[in-house]
Formats: sequence, C-alpha cells, structure tokens
Amino acid sequence: MAPPTRQPHDHLFRLVFSDTEEAAAFLRARLPDPLRRRFQWSSLRQTPGTFVDQELRGSVSDLLFEVRRAAAAGGEAGPQWLYVLFEHQSRPDRWMALRLLRYCCRIWEAGRRSYPDEKFLRPVLPLVFYQGKHRWRYAEELAESFPPALRDEPWVPRFRHLLFDQTRVAPETVAGALRGRLLQLAMMHAFEQATWDARERIAALLAELQREPVRGGVDYVKAFMEYIMETGPADTLPALDEQMRRRAPGLRGELMTCGEMLRREGRLKGRQEGRLEGRQEGRLETIEGFRRAGVEWPVIQSATGIDEQTYRGLKGDMAHGKEAAPR
Repeated sequence: MAPPTRQPHDHLFRLVFSDTEEAAAFLRARLPDPLRRRFQWSSLRQTPGTFVDQELRGSVSDLLFEVRRAAAAGGEAGPQWLYVLFEHQSRPDRWMALRLLRYCCRIWEAGRRSYPDEKFLRPVLPLVFYQGKHRWRYAEELAESFPPALRDEPWVPRFRHLLFDQTRVAPETVAGALRGRLLQLAMMHAFEQATWDARERIAALLAELQREPVRGGVDYVKAFMEYIMETGPADTLPALDEQMRRRAPGLRGELMTCGEMLRREGRLKGRQEGRLEGRQEGRLETIEGFRRAGVEWPVIQSATGIDEQTYRGLKGDMAHGKEAAPR
C-alpha cells in the first residue's frame, strides 16, 4: 500500500496541471483576454525545476511553463515563460509579490545559464492560484509594500503578479477542461466553500470522468476521490455517497472501497470517521449521517468500526444521560 500523501493539495495540483492540455485550458479560461490572445497555446510545455524557497516546499507548489508568443501579438513569435505558483495555505501571504520577484530572478538566472547566447531575458508572467478559507486581501503590486510617500520613486520596483483567487469563484462558474474543473471544485470542497453545490457538481463530473479512457496511466477517478475524502469535512463520505446515488450510481462501490482504504491507512482520522476519538456525540452523528444517506450497516461498520448492536447501545447510553468510554 502506498504511503499517505504528505501534501494532498500539492499532489493533486501537480497531477492535474502537469498535463499541458489541462493547464492550457485553465489558463485560456482565466487569463484576461488581451493576455490570452498573446500565446500559441498548442506550444505550451512544462519545464523542469522548482524555484520556491526550500522551507516552503511543504506548503506551496510551483509549475513553470514555456509557451511561444503568437505572431499577431507583435514582434517575433519567440518563447515566453509562464510561471505559476500554487498557494494552498489557509491564509494569504502579504509578501507574495516579494517572494515571486525572488523566484522570477532565479528563473532568469537559470535562463542565462541555459541560454548563454540569448541577448535578452525571457519575460515571466507570474501567476498565483490561491484557495483558502479567506479571501486574498493583499496587494498584487510590489510597490504597495513600500511606504505610500515613496512608491513613485524611480528605484521602487514596478513588479506585479496576477492572482487567481478561488474564494471569489462560484462552483457554477469554474472554467477549464474536465480535470481542471474537478480540481477547482475539489479544493473548494476541501476549504468548505459552497460545499453542497460543489458536491453536486463533483459527482456529475466524476461520472463524466469515469466514461473517459485512462489517460497517462493515471486513475484520475480514484485520485480525486481520495483527495476529496481525505481533505473534506466530517460528513463527506455519506454526503458524497448520496450525490453518487443520484448522479453516478456506478461509482458508489468504488467510493466505499476508496473510503475503506483511506480508513485503513489512517487518512480519514478526524474527518470521515467523525472524530471518533472525541465525545460519543460525534460518533453517533457520523453513523446517523450514513443511515440518512441509505448506507448499509456492513459499510458503516467498515468505515467506523462500530456495528449496529454497539450503535444501539451507545444511543441508549446517551438517552439516559450516560457517556460511555471511547472504544
């Protein structure tokens, strides 16, 4: 059995957007129109390497792409780098513009070593993909990190990044190709943003994804299910099972199998197990959620470790004002 993913957000982001077709579809959908028309999207390719600070590599993930400029954009249709920094911390970073400038300098230095005969630096378009619980409220212009009275001085850098703030996106407006849309919805669900609507759309898109041929040897349905159940709120498994019943009945068995696998690996602890190590109310609420969703007892017992007889005993204890010792 594979070990648990240390950073599920980072893993899913790289899995989806390392596919250049998915990355191109997402960027075409989200970039402002004047920028979108500048590039030959069929030429997009990922370049190797990471440029984030060593101490941050457990919480952020960066992808660097190269794409050629369209001839209609003016000038020579040469290469341009698109640098995408994925930020998945729960709070925005007020110094993001400074960090990105540092990363861009590393890219330019690497470019000078790789292309010593080029007379000019290649432009870098820095993008931040942010999904957290709170909206991003910090400036995208580095000059705003300086005192207001000094921002117009000629030595203050005019460096700006683009921001994709997913907290401002409604589930019905997510854009891109199939896996890119699923990624956005799954991350909204992880951060409990429009949870019910996101679940409905996730179930429908997973059914659509199941009908597609396997791509790159990756079981994307399983990858998305694992991520959603590992990162979602406590009622994810029964709630998603209810959505599957309506929109993707053929996936319900796979959902339960995936849930059991994650339970055995300890990756549902504190989430889909309903925080069973806490008070018994949490244990009972989880089981009652399963029952409302029509989940059968063998599956409930497999997911929670509690059989029907034990459940009824716990209910009786609670009804009489007793709190049994955790099992």
